[in-house]
Amino acid sequence: MYHAVYSGASGCGSLGAALVCSDSDSSIVNGLTIGQTYYVQVYTYTSTGGQTSNFNICIGTPCNGNGPGTGTTDLGCPSVVSGGLGLNGADHNAILCTAASTCVDLEATYLDLGNTSTYRVESIPYNPPYQFTCLENPVSVDTDDVWSPVINLPFNFCFYGNTYNQCLIGSNGVITFDLGSNTAGGTCDWEFDSTNPGQLPVSGHSSLIENAIFGVFHDINPGVSGEVGWELITLNTGCRALVASWSSVPLFGDNSKIYTGMIVLYENSNVIEVYIQNKPLDPDAWNDNNAVVGIQNAAGTLAAVAPGRNALDADWTATNEAWRFIPDGTSIATLRWHEGSGTSGPVIGTTPVINVCPTATTTYTAAITYTLCNGSTLVETEETIVTINGSKVWNGSLNTDWDTANNWTPAGVPTASDCVVIPDTANDPIISGTNYNGLGLNLTVQNNAALTVTSNNDLTITEWVNINTTGDLILQNSASLLQINNDVNQGTMHMTRTANIRKLDYVYWSSPVSNFSVNNVSPGTTGNKYKWIPTIASNINGFCNWVGANENMVLGKGYIVRGPDSFTSTVTPFNAVFAGTPNNGIISTPILRGTWNGGTYSTGVSTTLGTNHDDNWNLIGNPYPSAVRAIDFLTLNTNIDGFIKIWTHGTLPSSAIADPFYNNYTYNYTPGDYITYNSSGTSSGPGVFNGNIAAGQGFFVLMHHTSASASENVTFNNSMRSSTYDNSQFFRTSNENGRIWLDLVASNGTNIRNLVAYVDGASNNRDRLFDAITDEKLNFNLYSLIGDLPMTIQGRTLPFDQEDRVPMGIKVSQNGNYTIGIGAVDGFFTNTNQNIYLEDLENNIIHDLRQNPYSFTAEAGNYPNRFVLRYTNETLGGDDLVVDDANLWVYSSDVLSVKSTKNTIQSVRVFDVLGRHLAYYPNVDGYEVPLTTIQKNNAGLIIQVTLSNGSVISKKAIY
Repeated sequence: MYHAVYSGASGCGSLGAALVCSDSDSSIVNGLTIGQTYYVQVYTYTSTGGQTSNFNICIGTPCNGNGPGTGTTDLGCPSVVSGGLGLNGADHNAILCTAASTCVDLEATYLDLGNTSTYRVESIPYNPPYQFTCLENPVSVDTDDVWSPVINLPFNFCFYGNTYNQCLIGSNGVITFDLGSNTAGGTCDWEFDSTNPGQLPVSGHSSLIENAIFGVFHDINPGVSGEVGWELITLNTGCRALVASWSSVPLFGDNSKIYTGMIVLYENSNVIEVYIQNKPLDPDAWNDNNAVVGIQNAAGTLAAVAPGRNALDADWTATNEAWRFIPDGTSIATLRWHEGSGTSGPVIGTTPVINVCPTATTTYTAAITYTLCNGSTLVETEETIVTINGSKVWNGSLNTDWDTANNWTPAGVPTASDCVVIPDTANDPIISGTNYNGLGLNLTVQNNAALTVTSNNDLTITEWVNINTTGDLILQNSASLLQINNDVNQGTMHMTRTANIRKLDYVYWSSPVSNFSVNNVSPGTTGNKYKWIPTIASNINGFCNWVGANENMVLGKGYIVRGPDSFTSTVTPFNAVFAGTPNNGIISTPILRGTWNGGTYSTGVSTTLGTNHDDNWNLIGNPYPSAVRAIDFLTLNTNIDGFIKIWTHGTLPSSAIADPFYNNYTYNYTPGDYITYNSSGTSSGPGVFNGNIAAGQGFFVLMHHTSASASENVTFNNSMRSSTYDNSQFFRTSNENGRIWLDLVASNGTNIRNLVAYVDGASNNRDRLFDAITDEKLNFNLYSLIGDLPMTIQGRTLPFDQEDRVPMGIKVSQNGNYTIGIGAVDGFFTNTNQNIYLEDLENNIIHDLRQNPYSFTAEAGNYPNRFVLRYTNETLGGDDLVVDDANLWVYSSDVLSVKSTKNTIQSVRVFDVLGRHLAYYPNVDGYEVPLTTIQKNNAGLIIQVTLSNGSVISKKAIY
């Protein structure tokens, strides 16, 4: 049946030229003018009369690329969604800052893409992202088997590991990136039947070309009818895609069979989709009805094909079918969680689900980075906020003063029940004043913010301190950070400690922060950094020694560091700045001891003898950024003797000072620069040490020989800390007790000091917390005695007894003149009516030390029994005091008492002059015993004393 279309005047007289004249079953006439009249003629050339035929006329509006340019898809573009776990991107519910825990789980969901080295194929729901007809850029117009002009892709597209920005679209349902083997306007081959067989992957095939996307690739004929075109669209996800469609294009072998399909290339994700609205079969099996849905690499060695849709698969038809080709190589997506808004904050996690414990309202950013095949990256981010309510937030609207109410939101200076948050503001807060104590339940210092505590002021936080990465807590010299609970801190603070030193002075340090290198205490000191090893097996009897230190400072351990190389012999302030997380809570520090307990011995390296204690000394230190009360520490740790030794770095090294027991040096520091402290006081006198071990201070302790193990721990805890404990060396004293510091002074001015203290809690026997043994290696020494133990500090019982006697000994290194005088007194001894005498047993002199020091001569040697400290000047009398050669005294004041100054008393029996037994005091096991059951009646008594050495001594007394 012929048909023709004419344009011309109305009626049939003058139709004009035919626009189309054809014997085909159908024709498409393009370029018609709207409003113009056209005439259609349909006729046959049969000779048989009376036959009829039906025909249809379809009139449509020209496309002209009139689509909306926007599409929809369920395929996520490169993106990330963050929020609370399981909340589909919603923020977690707000949390009170006082909650037991502010920890929450956050979740990031994102499109995880692989590189394009391989692909996986998925069947997807048929939801084309865009229309098939009327695309903006038509190609293959009225032309069969042709390649389009070169299409400059509006974005880079990665395909099988290569990046492309140009492609060709073929008439037969194919896109290729190979513009070398295929040319714009050239022939798009179609044949892959039995005469030219092949299926993907294949190399060198004339139709199943390399570096191509087939969807659906088969022999169709846009030269007859239909549309082929492409358009860049923006999707509902915000991403872009290139859509190429073949709409209502007939099969080449049977033009009545219409194919409609689409290929979609997604920007950045490099995903490929194929949508098939209708794919029929040719009844005559043109080209063997072969059709392909798949992709193939540039070498023809790799392909991904939809199941059942390869060239040699059984013939197939499809209606409303869709396939997705997803890059399936190694993931190109890298997830990072950042604290703060954006990606400039610290990375806190790299997994889809993380646990965070914010201490204040905090923004977290999930950032997914896609590394594209050309090396460039694409970063997508989304933020989620964890809200912490109930905090006291610094605003600094008025000034920098912590103690100003309107500097806070809500208004009011924080109390111990407030969660304190310091954000980044123009005015950073400062805690200042005199002995001011800032308070908070917990503390958060946010990024770029700083909180400063000035000297001699405190900050007390009940729970934890969290200093964000670029935030800072600054403690100036003698400032303190105190904490109540044993919570874990986070972040880095800076604490300054100042020591006035010379180049050759050593300072004993301990770190108040974690992970701080001993080398950073004084970077200007070359070498000369040491730690103390309590016992060394290779040394004779395991004596201790210094070894070089090059490590992070162990919590609670002490180290010594010499002054900077640039310092001189002039005393100069030196600042050590400790940077790290502030230490808090229970801290256990290892201590060691050896096994030697056999008396003095030659160490083989020095003329100074070793002693029983020289494998027991441990150098430890205050681990907190606040002072520790020494007595609390000593009371808790019963495996050490009840005193500490602190180095004063007061005397420069000299060749005149004897070698230490552990080595032989030309110049030596004097062990006399150690001060000893216990519950009785400080050996060096009042005003030198206040009993509070300052932050950063190292000190020596003596581990007991009797400890259960040779390796144990000492423990520090927060109960030893208080804002009332001065973190400097300011001394405060009490008048409840009475203490005397006696000085032994040589003719050259060398001096040594000893303390006798009458304090509450002490007895006249050996008390761990009140008595401190002296350093037996001192060549110049003044000591008191408890039995035969020489003491640098001796605590005595209260109430004070005027009749008390304290044996004193001296050790001098050369013949000469010496004096003993009162160095200092406190408590009731500040009353000048309280007499203080020194008895010289060798010269039978009782000297009033209140008047002036006592001068005497002595030859080089040790004199443990030469002197007695006493408080009356009465000559020894038979009726109230008896002294014998065994250092046994019987004396009376309010009660009759027996005292031994050398051996401990085992038992005492009392008889009258007729031999009648009056009293028995068994198991005394001490140096003194009051005979409390004996009444005073001026009667004669016989007192029988059994001593620990087995001797039995009887003395007469009238009482």
